[in-house]
Amino acid sequence: MSAVAPGAPVDFSSAAFTQYYARHIQPLCDGFDRKRQDAASTVGKRKLLAIVPALLVVALAAWIITAFRFDAGIVVGGFGLFVLAAWVLSPQVFYEQEIKTKVWPVVFAFFGPDFRFHPASKTGGSPAALQKSGVLRIDGKSKWDFSDRVTGTYRGVGVLLEELRVRREKKKDQYEDVFKGVAITLRLGGPMKGRTVLFKDGGVLGNFTRTAPDGMQRVRLEDPVFEKVFEVYAQDQIDARVCLTPSVMDRLRSLAERHGNKLECSFCDGSLHVFIATEHNYFEVRSGLAETVTFRKEVAAIRNEMATVFAIVDELKLHQQVRI
Repeated sequence: MSAVAPGAPVDFSSAAFTQYYARHIQPLCDGFDRKRQDAASTVGKRKLLAIVPALLVVALAAWIITAFRFDAGIVVGGFGLFVLAAWVLSPQVFYEQEIKTKVWPVVFAFFGPDFRFHPASKTGGSPAALQKSGVLRIDGKSKWDFSDRVTGTYRGVGVLLEELRVRREKKKDQYEDVFKGVAITLRLGGPMKGRTVLFKDGGVLGNFTRTAPDGMQRVRLEDPVFEKVFEVYAQDQIDARVCLTPSVMDRLRSLAERHGNKLECSFCDGSLHVFIATEHNYFEVRSGLAETVTFRKEVAAIRNEMATVFAIVDELKLHQQVRI
């Protein structure tokens, strides 16, 4: 089914993808449009049925607030309305989950024969490798929330893309965000002498107060433009300079600027880990129940996101140096 030959770059041209869309994706649209109509009809009916129960929940919450305690009334009212909302919207949720399990795998097959889409419900995540990368400053009391992920191989480079949110304990049972966005792991293979981490530049104050990770030291590089974008730390100075050639530094700087300087990365254990902070949800169903199913919005969004991943491989020429 894939439109990509092993080791070849993906052809993102309109002609190539239009042909793939017509052959593999468009035939799925009619069946899912009927499911969309059924889900929309059921949600509409449930909205009407939920009006009276919602009013009763509000009245009960108001009575509890007046007769007993404010917080108890808020809890009862909030929980009751949440249950009603979940019941009303569940047909839409199940419909969107079916799209992600049956349609998205077909979309991702365009990028290569071994590309797989793993919905959030089937995702285990890889916290150990991401934590070892050294980019996220966290401890054992951190919480990892993984969403959708994608696996595959592009031009000989193993690809793992994961949506995640990482939080650390600020006070007892209180957590703050450390990272929210997408983590991209590109497996290059081959042993490395140490770990090299590129933090985004924190400005004069941020850089001054930043402490070096355990066992690592600051690496001063000769490129002043690169130094304004990243602060580099490494376990091995020589290994860091082997990874960060002038051309690689130039391309990393360009990638960082393209993502609003919200990109940090690490060379570790034969992999390049790239973290891009974003509120954007990469693989959600974008068309609502009121729109005829074509999947064009979603497919265009997925194609753009994967183009970003492949651009990292192409621009850094990782497929030419798979053995770091």
